[in-house]
Amino acid sequence: MIRRSVWVKTVVFVVIAALGVGYVLVHYVGAGQVLLGGRYTAYVDLRDSGGLFTTASVTYRGVEVGRVGTITLRPDGIRVALDLDSAHKIPADLDAVVGNGSPIGEQFLDLRPRTDHGPYLHGGSVIPQARTSLPVSTQELLVHLDRLVNSVPKDDLHTVVTELGTTFDGAGPALRTLLDSSHQLVAAAQANLPETIQLLRDGGTVLDTQNALGNDIVAFSRNLATFTDALRRSDPDLRAVLDNGAESATALVELDHSVDATLPVLLGNLVSLGQVTAVRVPALRQILIIYPYVVATSFGLFPGNGSTRFGIPVPPTEDHQPCLAGYLDPKKRRLPDVLTYPSVRWDSFCKEPTSADVNARGSRMAPEPGGGRLGDQPGYMSNQGVPPGTKSVGAADYVLGSTGGEQQVWGDRSWMALLFAPLS
Repeated sequence: MIRRSVWVKTVVFVVIAALGVGYVLVHYVGAGQVLLGGRYTAYVDLRDSGGLFTTASVTYRGVEVGRVGTITLRPDGIRVALDLDSAHKIPADLDAVVGNGSPIGEQFLDLRPRTDHGPYLHGGSVIPQARTSLPVSTQELLVHLDRLVNSVPKDDLHTVVTELGTTFDGAGPALRTLLDSSHQLVAAAQANLPETIQLLRDGGTVLDTQNALGNDIVAFSRNLATFTDALRRSDPDLRAVLDNGAESATALVELDHSVDATLPVLLGNLVSLGQVTAVRVPALRQILIIYPYVVATSFGLFPGNGSTRFGIPVPPTEDHQPCLAGYLDPKKRRLPDVLTYPSVRWDSFCKEPTSADVNARGSRMAPEPGGGRLGDQPGYMSNQGVPPGTKSVGAADYVLGSTGGEQQVWGDRSWMALLFAPLS
């Protein structure tokens, strides 16, 4: 007869075994979801398996969402059933990629969505072959690796390896320092990730600007090289300037100190001179325009051979009419062949108003600093037509006219009055 304790142990063992089998069926085999409707089956068409096998993991955004089910043959490849958890909504617009989970070739199927919105996968959905990709097979990888190795010239490879050995021989401490510094740099960049990202973005902007200004930078570099070459050729002269510069600077400082008392006075006088000159700029401008012309034409009037050459320009018909008011009667004009010299006629000048539309001449038309004319001043025509301040010929002071009588005063130099009297 079986003891009571044996029955108890047997019942406990059966219960524990049932719980373990149930846990495996629910969490690993997926029997619970199948029975309770928590799973659905979708399909993906592949050109070949790429090493994919039944019960392989199916992931979505790196999270396992199901297992690979039955794999069946088709005329143009295979069809793989995907047992997916219905708790996850997976967009139907996606790519299915067979990847390697480890270096030993444990494949899995990764679902990579192209959008975050529906429609979603459901029971019976098929992912077409055009939306799939397979990993490079081990055979193809080895073939390509063998071709790469055989394509490298062995002698050149031996030279490269030898030179690398010579380059890094004894450089262990320096390389260790370089690697440690690089690690610290990367750690600092990770600790300041927002600033690092902003630096990279700004660096791209700077590089784009440098690329756009490439021609200018090349021209600047070329000109800088030319400038440095000129400095190199002028090295002795530059050294002489630097050696003698101290003495020259000392002399310049002494000169500056020596004019401390006189320079302010000179500058003050120049200011007063500038103020006086500023109001007479129109007259100075007229002198600078007329005087070179007078000097240039004098060489044509007096060529130096004892003769005098000059002409009388005939004004065009549209020019101003000559001034007639104030001169003698035409019947009393003296002809050039008369050799007598009458007294100076003080009242013989143009008496037309300065605003008259005639070709008025004489000192009364001279511009003043304020912009007016001498003949506009009140009382200018007083004293019987003689300008104020003018005395007779017999007085101590006299005014030399420009309408005749110069030869009596100047003699053989009377031609100078013709040139310089208008400027006075």
